[in-house]
Amino acid sequence: MSDLQLYLCILLPCLIGFDDILQVLAQMQTLVNTFKNMHKRKRTPDSALPFHFKRKRQLWSPLVRSLGPAEFKRHHRISIELFDKIHKKIEASISTKSKYARKTCCRGKISAVDSRSRLSMTLKHLAGSKIQDIERTHGVSRSTVTQSIYSTLDAIIAEFPIDVFPFDDVEFLQKIADGFRSKSTGGLFNNVVGVFDGFLLRISKRCIGNKSGINDPSKYYCRKGYYAVNCQVCCDANRKILSLSMLCPGAVPDRLAHSKSKIHRAIETGQLPEPFHFVGDNAYPASDQLFTPCKRTELRDDAHGYLDNYNFYLSQIRINIECCFGMMINKFPILETALTTTKLETATKVFTVCCILHNLCIDERIINDNLTAQSFPTGKRYTQNADSDPAHGLLTNDSDFEYVQTVDETVAAELINLQENAGTNNIVPCTDNLSAKERMIYKIAASGYVRPRRIG
Repeated sequence: MSDLQLYLCILLPCLIGFDDILQVLAQMQTLVNTFKNMHKRKRTPDSALPFHFKRKRQLWSPLVRSLGPAEFKRHHRISIELFDKIHKKIEASISTKSKYARKTCCRGKISAVDSRSRLSMTLKHLAGSKIQDIERTHGVSRSTVTQSIYSTLDAIIAEFPIDVFPFDDVEFLQKIADGFRSKSTGGLFNNVVGVFDGFLLRISKRCIGNKSGINDPSKYYCRKGYYAVNCQVCCDANRKILSLSMLCPGAVPDRLAHSKSKIHRAIETGQLPEPFHFVGDNAYPASDQLFTPCKRTELRDDAHGYLDNYNFYLSQIRINIECCFGMMINKFPILETALTTTKLETATKVFTVCCILHNLCIDERIINDNLTAQSFPTGKRYTQNADSDPAHGLLTNDSDFEYVQTVDETVAAELINLQENAGTNNIVPCTDNLSAKERMIYKIAASGYVRPRRIG
């Protein structure tokens, strides 16, 4: 009771009756409430808001039927069969229990987010979709999308981990070596069991802000001019990832980042069997277990061209890791730009899941025997006819085109085998005093294989 009301309670009984006092107090209380509400902002109803729509949670089955197999793969970057396989393994980990689900305003009953929708949100996020678009498509809030992504990333990593490199499995190592031998001209490199290279995972400065506990963000500023994490990757001939290490920031060179990995320590301790070896670029330390290209300073003294030939045929093996990175970026465009997450741990989980899904897609292609290269036949490529002068630069008639023979794999093999590889003389025989790299250089020279060059 206010001071005014207390004063009136003492004064008014002397002037009027008790019933009149109650009526006067009620009127005064109404007056006080009116003054209080004069400056209170009224809430605008949802129907009066611009562009208002009532969120409606989408069911999974109608959503899938509306896409179709081809459109589903374009949105999720994996096939429906692989989607079902992944969902079956992680369903128990990402399913929402009904007692924790809220009552939605659009249905009026308990409605949990389907576990398949949670997996779909994560795959669309990795495919480059914006969070706002995922919200609108599935009819959920932003917090639901982020929670679904975090839980699904953890579940995929737990159920589909990248296995430790099998140093003690000679049969598996020989299978990997056979895959690289099939991609090497003449089977020159027949004991390669993996190709190394570093991938700079782009991250935003928010990942290494004040809340991350990192005192010096410059450690993550790489030589290419952005913040990144140095990811050391090893793949096989099918571009499947065999080993992954993310222990160093982007400013650390590949040589040091590789030395911190478990696979390097295993090589240094002699766990790799004798006939096998890895392949890397010049950023890695050369040894009998790790072949690297010859440097430019060595090529200056290469009178016979042996080192140049070795570099060329080694590149046929080393290109597989570059193709692996290209396939991953093409399949998961989220890797093209800096990851905007606020946690560095989440950024590494995103790249790990991209590697896992990449491996699952490779396994699916191997099962379906769909590893053959898609290309036009030799001699079936077109160019503009020199005599044609189309209007406005448009080629519309068949006479505007002509066939050209391009140097693809078939033509290159003919150049190597028929025109330039007649064999060489005075080849230094292999001795025990030579390193494994030198023995490979003289092996290529003794076989008569040289780099294909333009004739004439």
